[in-house]
Amino acid sequence: MLRNLKVVDVTRVLAGPFATQLLGDSGARVCKIEPFIGDGTRLWGPPFVSGSDNNKATSGSGGDSDSDRTDPSNDNTRTATYFFAANRNKQSLALDLKKPEGLSIVKELVAEADVFVHNYLPERTKQFGLDYEELSAINPRLIYCEISGWGSSGPRCHEPGYDMIASAVGGFMHITGEPDGPPGKPGVAITDLATGLFAHGAILTALLAREQTVRHAAPARAAGPNHHHHHHHHHDDDAPSRATASQSIVPYQAFPTRDRHLAIAAATNQQFAAFANAVGCTHWLEDPRFATNEQRVINRAELVQAISDVLQQRTRDEWCEHFAASRVPSGMFSYGPINSITEAFADVQATARGMVQTVHSDVFGDIRLCGPAVKYSQGDGARAATPPPLLGEHSRAVLREWLGYDDSKLDAFQQRDVIRQHPRSQTHAQG
Repeated sequence: MLRNLKVVDVTRVLAGPFATQLLGDSGARVCKIEPFIGDGTRLWGPPFVSGSDNNKATSGSGGDSDSDRTDPSNDNTRTATYFFAANRNKQSLALDLKKPEGLSIVKELVAEADVFVHNYLPERTKQFGLDYEELSAINPRLIYCEISGWGSSGPRCHEPGYDMIASAVGGFMHITGEPDGPPGKPGVAITDLATGLFAHGAILTALLAREQTVRHAAPARAAGPNHHHHHHHHHDDDAPSRATASQSIVPYQAFPTRDRHLAIAAATNQQFAAFANAVGCTHWLEDPRFATNEQRVINRAELVQAISDVLQQRTRDEWCEHFAASRVPSGMFSYGPINSITEAFADVQATARGMVQTVHSDVFGDIRLCGPAVKYSQGDGARAATPPPLLGEHSRAVLREWLGYDDSKLDAFQQRDVIRQHPRSQTHAQG
């Protein structure tokens, strides 16, 4: 789909890597530039995965330092699974941006690229000479995407930002958690993932705009969203925390059964009627307290208690089997078990949709990853084609293929410690 697209990616952690992984899933050539210590998420464990030449896992223990574990001149492959989640379909170039030669290489790559993505603070891009003005002068058709926690203006734009802080400041944690309990944080970095989706969409929009303008028109610039962009439809009044429940729809939450919890969503009057029929409680439909969604929200406590009492008469799986057998096309409500991560990966619907994909690594063996969510009716489609790279695994290959460097030039850069090549791929990198 995007196989002729070249992306220079100097992002780290999650939002930026997730955005560029989505481009890689669709066939773009993504060059992930990393410092010699690597993207910090390579060390964000446990859990860690270690590899060996015979693909057998090792303990990953030992007294090696963090810098040794990620240094591509060290043969230890110990990597956190966090890194695996957002870095498939990429090539890793280990490069020293503090050296003028390193910065020169980045600018040469930018001259050949379609997209440049970073999540540095504004002053860092100026310091490195990687700001929009500098790079667009090198490549006027470059799509330049910057991602930050606070945006490029305002009193906090020079501060670093992380998902949890964005969720806190943006009010997300205020509406998450048990009623009358402390604020809650989602189990995944949902703000970072949403930011990555926004950035991915902005890049594709800018690419389309570039193709629709005359050749020498002003280039498009995609600026990543800050922590408010994922927010929601609440009224000006502060909304309370409601655990799994919706502020605006009842029933729309997790309920206890005899053994485990089950999620129920009946968002319309027709769906509520279908649910009431399925659980044998048609008398609810005659009760004016539950006649409309507005009345169900007003009388939330009474209805939630009534539903809980009924659902606790059977186990979670018994209810799922019953609902599957009794559903009719008209007015269907939605339901689902609260799965563990292991159960989610084994779910029959996820399997049928190819949502779990396996890629093979010569170092780590077979790696199971969450597959791309988007499916295409034509073409190759999005897929997990290559495993997350070792640090510096493709340093020589990228510079040879993108810039035409020969072995003597690559050897000189390695000797001067401008680039580093992971020893596991050293023999394959020689031309």
